[in-house]
Amino acid sequence: MKKSFKLFISALVLTFLVSQSLLSESRCQKFYSEILAQDISSDVYKATVSPIASLGFQKEYYYDVKNDAFEWLKDNNGYFSVGKIEKEDLINKVNYGDKIISVNGIDLRKYNFKYASDDFFEDLFEDNQNVKIKIKNSNTGKFYEIETKKETLEPDNVYVDFYIKHIKLNEKEGTFDLTMQKDFAFSNLGENFTLTQLAKDTLVDENNNYEYCPFSVEQFRKLDTLDPNNGMTVGNEVKRDKSLIQEIYEFEPFIDEKEVALDVLFKSSGTTTIRNKYDLKSFPFDKQKIRINIHQTYYTLEGYRLEESTFAHAELAHFIKKDAIQGWDIVNSKINQRIHFDPKWSQYFDGVEITLDIERESAYYIFKIILPIILILVVCWSSIWITPREIESRLTITIVCLLSLIAYNFVIDSELPKLEYLTTMDFIILMSYIYAAIPNFLSIYSHRRFLSKNKAKIKDLELLGRRYGFISYLSIIVIIIIINTNMSPDNTKAFLSWMALTQ
Repeated sequence: MKKSFKLFISALVLTFLVSQSLLSESRCQKFYSEILAQDISSDVYKATVSPIASLGFQKEYYYDVKNDAFEWLKDNNGYFSVGKIEKEDLINKVNYGDKIISVNGIDLRKYNFKYASDDFFEDLFEDNQNVKIKIKNSNTGKFYEIETKKETLEPDNVYVDFYIKHIKLNEKEGTFDLTMQKDFAFSNLGENFTLTQLAKDTLVDENNNYEYCPFSVEQFRKLDTLDPNNGMTVGNEVKRDKSLIQEIYEFEPFIDEKEVALDVLFKSSGTTTIRNKYDLKSFPFDKQKIRINIHQTYYTLEGYRLEESTFAHAELAHFIKKDAIQGWDIVNSKINQRIHFDPKWSQYFDGVEITLDIERESAYYIFKIILPIILILVVCWSSIWITPREIESRLTITIVCLLSLIAYNFVIDSELPKLEYLTTMDFIILMSYIYAAIPNFLSIYSHRRFLSKNKAKIKDLELLGRRYGFISYLSIIVIIIIINTNMSPDNTKAFLSWMALTQ
């Protein structure tokens, strides 16, 4: 009896302890409760990045794939390039990509500045010192000078990363469907932020072990705190498939030089339709640019700075290796810093842009459209080898060929918008119509001559058609391709761009 009683009491105590454990708050729940309970409004007014010494612009940098790191971009002569514009008074005075020749007469090439170092060329000058910069325009080759001064900027800094999953082009609508993940983050917030202090107290234990906390959009909005998604906009967005969009906020603490720091992230993945400009003059031998940009719409250029991390560049390189755009080859890619002008507010905002140079895979159009069209023309011109008195046989062949060409025209029209100009394919089909009609008229003319017993002229005319008819057609097709290549060299595939005389 006593033994049974002891077992009952032990089971009761164990049940109580387990229930208490289950009812106790997790670290993330406690962290969330602490944020709601305390006043964290002051965090919004603190700078999320250390003060930056600036002459009004950065140097342009690139992603070094081998070292998985950024490095300053230099041309063959060792000159740095102009990168992100940081001050509005330099907009339209200096251009992204122009070459920095000298600063106050100093040739920067003698300094071995590295991206991942504490040495900056801005440190060569005193605060508020006037600086004269000599620059070479990268497009025209002309030199010009600008005057600026060294200032200390304290913008909010947000990391903006794109992870492209899929792209599907729709030239007929002038859009493309983009499936991607976007990560926006306030990174490395120090212990001067209340959020970081709360994370230190609740998410980090005595052994410096820590965990991250995900929250839904509805939960995060109740916190009324720093929001990395505030004002962030995808440029030229037409529509979003809301049923496929997934959004979440995360708080990620970590130990930085023995102190706790905090990342506040917004993550969004889904499919969106983006408007894009297509130049189809060289279709189906065309090259296009796909632009994906994200920019601010609330905080102006000097108050908010967007930067991408190496993760975005590494992921873009991986996407290109997959060659994942159906019907297209990706020949070049770049992530640029691009400012955005909003005409509604007449203000400039910071932005980040991915540019993809893609070339159409033309084999489909060559083997399934152009070569069949040429074969149809061969059949059509073969009719002139039939004696002129067989007018019905000749006309049957030429008319059937003409109808076949009309069918191919419908195939092309189904893929392209109604353009105000003719593409290379349009010119080829138009010329094919003309050359398909010539044997028809030639047959009628020869038959009339045959009936009038003027066989000598029939023989001469038929001989000319047999010798030069189809050859002249092929020659004109080549001339059409050359002319269209020169009309739009920047949008023509590389294997045809050698034909462009304007390069």
